Amino acid sequence: MSAYPAKIQRLMRTWRGPFDRVEILDRAHTPDEDILAHFNGAARPVVVRGYLAGTPLAGLTFEDVRARAGALMLDPRWKPSHIYNTIDNSANDARISLDDYLAAAVLGETVRQDLYVRFRNLRVPLEFRNALGLLRPAFLRPHEVHLPCIWMGAAGSCSNLHTDPQDNFVLCVIGHKRFWLHPPSALPDIQAESVMGSAFLRSPLDPRAAGHPVPTVALDLYPGDLLLLPMGWAHFVECLAPAFTYNYWLDPRETPFFERASTGTRQ
Repeated sequence: MSAYPAKIQRLMRTWRGPFDRVEILDRAHTPDEDILAHFNGAARPVVVRGYLAGTPLAGLTFEDVRARAGALMLDPRWKPSHIYNTIDNSANDARISLDDYLAAAVLGETVRQDLYVRFRNLRVPLEFRNALGLLRPAFLRPHEVHLPCIWMGAAGSCSNLHTDPQDNFVLCVIGHKRFWLHPPSALPDIQAESVMGSAFLRSPLDPRAAGHPVPTVALDLYPGDLLLLPMGWAHFVECLAPAFTYNYWLDPRETPFFERASTGTRQ
């Protein structure tokens, strides 16, 4: 366990399991202060169904996205630096319009996976955030999180198995994504390598395959949903339909949510 960063070591000691489910809340019956009460002290994933209901992002389509922001240019250098420099790096830094990207990598009959890898996980500037209408969850203060990253992928697009070095707040706007989740207790059983001092996992193991050697739960995200994915949880993510999500990572200087004082009663 000593190979992992200190915060992940603390999470591994904190997690007691067993991991058999994700906590699921209904936004219609859970005000923001109660959501925060569930998140504080949470050492496992929590989903809030319908979190974006009643906002301008509810019911958004890719046609709307193209009309709002299609002419804006995507730049692969907007990736978080440790991702750009070590994982999704590319010799090709050419920019592409969002409209052309969607046509080639998300919505076409044949899609270019190389474009998806090059332009996923972009920490977009203010012009993009305003055009797309991205909303920061009300319970997160601006200084607590990094600027949001956008992810737009075709059905069948997927990530490798990995962990995030910080708590991750994922909002699903369009489509359907499935997260295959493994608890921190499974980290020693998954091939790992250090990336910029974080326990970033890269494994050929496919959690969808029979006989996967670690505990696994599949979680589906639908339009409007919010997911708290605590740091240190290994996950493999696939798009089951063309999807648009965006996420906020907790600033590493902030206290992870599993170490914050728990308030309220979690189910």
